[in-house]
Amino acid sequence: MTTTKLKSDLRSRVITDYLNSSRKVLDIAKRHKIPVSVLSACIQEAGAPRRPRGRRSLVHPSARSQQILAYAASYGFSQAARNFNISRQRVSSIAKRWDVKPPKRLGASGLCHDGVAPRKRRKARREIVVCFRLKKDELSLLREILPSSVTQSAGSVHKLARAAILDRIENSNAIEPQGSGCSRAGVTESPGSGNVPPTKQSRPDVNA
Repeated sequence: MTTTKLKSDLRSRVITDYLNSSRKVLDIAKRHKIPVSVLSACIQEAGAPRRPRGRRSLVHPSARSQQILAYAASYGFSQAARNFNISRQRVSSIAKRWDVKPPKRLGASGLCHDGVAPRKRRKARREIVVCFRLKKDELSLLREILPSSVTQSAGSVHKLARAAILDRIENSNAIEPQGSGCSRAGVTESPGSGNVPPTKQSRPDVNA
C-alpha cells in the first residue's frame, strides 16, 4: 500500500492522530490498519513535525519511584537504598528529579533517621602567633647578641626573631614581678625609651 492509494480523509485522520494524540506510531498504524512505513510517508509528505526520539518526560513519578521517595523521605537515602536493593546514588538521583529532600537531623546527638552522624568541625590549631616590627639597627643588634650558631641556622628574619625569643627563654633564670609589670633578668631599659630591644645577659666564663 502507498500513500497515493489512501483516501484524503484517512490521510488527514492519520496525521491528526499523530500530531494530537500520545499514542505510539505502531498503535496509530494498527488503529488505521496501515503499515508503519505508509504512516511515516504520509507524515513526510504532509510536512508535519516529527516527534522527538525516546520516551516522553513523565509528569508524575512512577509507582516504584513513589515508594522509593516516600521511604527515603522518612528513613533517609541510605536506608532506602538498602531496602529497595539499589544504590544510594540512584535514590539521590530520583529524589533530585522530583525535588525530595532528605529527612532533617533529629535528637540531641544530631543523628538522622538512618543513623548518619554529622561531620565534626575541625578544631582550631592551638598555636600562638607573635608579630612585631624591628628597625634595621635593632635587627643588627639582634644579630650581634645572638650566638653565631643561631644566626647561621636562621635563614630568614622570622626564624631569627623566633630563635632570639627561644634563646632568651632558655637562658633566663627567673621572672620577678614588679608592680603592674614584670622585669626579666638580664634586660635593661634606658629612661625615656620604651622600644629598646633586650640585651643578652653575659654568661660567666666556665674556664675562669
